[in-house]
Amino acid sequence: MTPRKIATFAIGPIGAAILGLLTLPVITWFFSQEDVGRIAMFQVTLSFGTLFFSLGLDQAYVREFHEAENKPALLKRAMLPGLLLLLIAIGVLLSFGGSMASFEELGVYSVAISFAAAAVILQSIFSNVWAPTVSKWAGNSVALAEKIDMQRPRVSGCCGYLCGMG
Repeated sequence: MTPRKIATFAIGPIGAAILGLLTLPVITWFFSQEDVGRIAMFQVTLSFGTLFFSLGLDQAYVREFHEAENKPALLKRAMLPGLLLLLIAIGVLLSFGGSMASFEELGVYSVAISFAAAAVILQSIFSNVWAPTVSKWAGNSVALAEKIDMQRPRVSGCCGYLCGMG
């Protein structure tokens, strides 16, 4: 990659950081600390929800886009599982209603979300490392079954080690 191409990809995150740095004094001037905290928690929740409910299928969509014959069908296949999971999660949350108010329940939910966040991080690492490797092997006409069988003990060992750390 050329430095110009890297700079093109970096414009978005750098611009968002600069915009956040410029708007922070304005936001803290107009809103109370509690409101700023609520807004930050809302943004974190939205970011985590987007990451979780996309199920990593956005990356699969990008990888398969140029090879797919029917691009609208590919988009629907990539979006449908996450939308279904989102609807189920909303249904479960609405069925509880206002009964999730005790600190004990909030503690249990907090621990569950921590485990889910760890699982999402592991899934992200796995999809960013393993899937491109297998795709490269497939592109080079390597015997996939043999390569995957060679890697299985290593991947299982890493997963076992990471699960044992908790």
